[in-house]
Amino acid sequence: MVTPPKPKLPSHNWAAATIFTAAFVLMGGISGGILLLVGLAAHEAAHVFLAWIHGVQVYSAGVCFKGPFILRDRARTNLAEVSIALAGPAASLVFGVVLFAFPQTGFHWAGACNLLIGVTNLLPLPGSDGLRAGRALWAEVRERRLQETLPARATVLRLTADL
Repeated sequence: MVTPPKPKLPSHNWAAATIFTAAFVLMGGISGGILLLVGLAAHEAAHVFLAWIHGVQVYSAGVCFKGPFILRDRARTNLAEVSIALAGPAASLVFGVVLFAFPQTGFHWAGACNLLIGVTNLLPLPGSDGLRAGRALWAEVRERRLQETLPARATVLRLTADL
């Protein structure tokens, strides 16, 4: 059995994390910046946790200049892939709603940012969780349609073969 190669790790470093932290602190204050980083970590941790539940190998998670990322294998089933992909946006949305319960400005700013992250990640855009979930869901629908039509096709083939 041939072992598949490990995915190539993106170039991530502490400079990217420092730049993100400084930008968040300038826009939302210290508490807002820290809470936004906690929200991003919760988003990625939700992906990692669901991947662990489904037995998917996670190679790396971190921050690069494009933002937070997770490198992992694909799940064994399409529905597992959907649940892993949607775990991050769900965590962002829940965290954003919870932050709105606090009256401080930094909390509201971080809550709004987390809600924005959650909603935009659900859109089927390249590199988003929504696109990954949509592709896996579409693959599941195609597989089920094929499973429903195969017995009928086999019956037709058997009947034509008997003629």
